Amino acid sequence: LESLRRVQQTDPGFEVSRLALLRLNFGAENYRKDQIFTFMRQAQERVQSIPAVRAAAFSSVHPLSGSAFLRGMSKEGEDPAARPAMVMMDAVSPRFFETTAVRLLEGREFADTDREGAPQVVIVNASLARNLWGAESPIGKRIRFGGDKEFRQVIGVAADTRLLNLNESPRPIVYIPLTQEPAPAATLLVQTTGDPSTVFGAIRTEIQRLDSNLPLPPLFTMPEQVIRSLWSQ
Repeated sequence: LESLRRVQQTDPGFEVSRLALLRLNFGAENYRKDQIFTFMRQAQERVQSIPAVRAAAFSSVHPLSGSAFLRGMSKEGEDPAARPAMVMMDAVSPRFFETTAVRLLEGREFADTDREGAPQVVIVNASLARNLWGAESPIGKRIRFGGDKEFRQVIGVAADTRLLNLNESPRPIVYIPLTQEPAPAATLLVQTTGDPSTVFGAIRTEIQRLDSNLPLPPLFTMPEQVIRSLWSQ
């Protein structure tokens, strides 16, 4: 019980009390890439128009789910034959950092202009920035994922978070813009002015207006997700 209390008191590095979560599976309806782009943009606009909603964003990683996508990456200038570092990758939409209250320590958040055809950009967390560049600013530095031909430029540094599990140390994370690389499934994150459960019905209504065939699983508040994650450990 004491260890459970300690974990519950751990700062995850993001907003907890006023977040609602909805996992959406675009692959279930065989969405094309352009359809995913359009749906996410319209869903954000609609949900943000709901009274008591401050901001909304999408993330390919479901917070505190214990599951994430790992990719090998290297920084520019490294020996191409060197073993790539394995990092967690989270594809997020514009306003993700505002919505989740994850602090940006340097640089800027993703914007709608970071789209397909524009220069590829990333945001790294503080742990990865220290690992790769030490005390040097990573802004303007470039990294490349395994299998990619092009490098991606670092435009921001985010504070560390315990995104997957409250019981672990923060992991190195690379954030990429969903507007450049859409995911077949993503979590809609909604920050509210009060109890997030009070807007569940309005969120479901707006999503169903966009696509009544898209499967809608139950919504959760972030406090509920914290409890679910603790019981699953």
